[in-house]
Formats: sequence, C-alpha cells, structure tokens
Amino acid sequence: MKERSVSFDIPKKIYSMDALRIAAQILAPKVDVYLDETKAAYEVTLKAKRREAGEPQLRSLAGEFGNELLNQEYRFIVGRFNAKISSLIVTQALMAARGGEAPAAA
Repeated sequence: MKERSVSFDIPKKIYSMDALRIAAQILAPKVDVYLDETKAAYEVTLKAKRREAGEPQLRSLAGEFGNELLNQEYRFIVGRFNAKISSLIVTQALMAARGGEAPAAA
C-alpha cells in the first residue's frame, strides 16, 4: 500500500474517532482512508485516488486531512460548550411562554 499513500499517527488524547470518521468522509472523493489503532494513537493511512499523485500531492493531502480533522474536533468542542447555553436559552423561552415561574392555570 506504500504506492500513492502516506501514513501518520494521531494521538487519541487529542482527537476523537468521530472527528476522524467525519474528516475521512469529507476527503473520500480524493483519498481512501484506512484507520487502525494502538493504545495511544490512531494510525491513519491515506491512499490517493489519482494514479499520478506524487510526494508533494501526498503531503498536501495529509495536511488537508489534518486541517479537516482539527476543524471537526473543534466543532465538537464548541458544540459541547454551547450545549449548556442552548439548554438554558430553551428553558428560559419555555418558561416565558407558559407565563413565568407560576404554573399555568387549568
């Protein structure tokens, strides 16, 4: 698999499997992504779909994968952070819609 491919490790402490899978799906038109894992890291191998891909293109694809992986992991972090705020806003809106703290009259 070395031809038209590049391999690297991604630390598990920093990136989630969900972020890896989404990044792989986004780059699916350009590369085949193979994932394996050890105790501390995910082993990622990207195989270019274009036959004429050389070392510069492989490095570029690896960088693009890294950027997309970072974007997805950051999206998860922001989503977890905003979940608490969103829940509070929805709760306040529902309380206001029913008339505040007092229960609705039957």
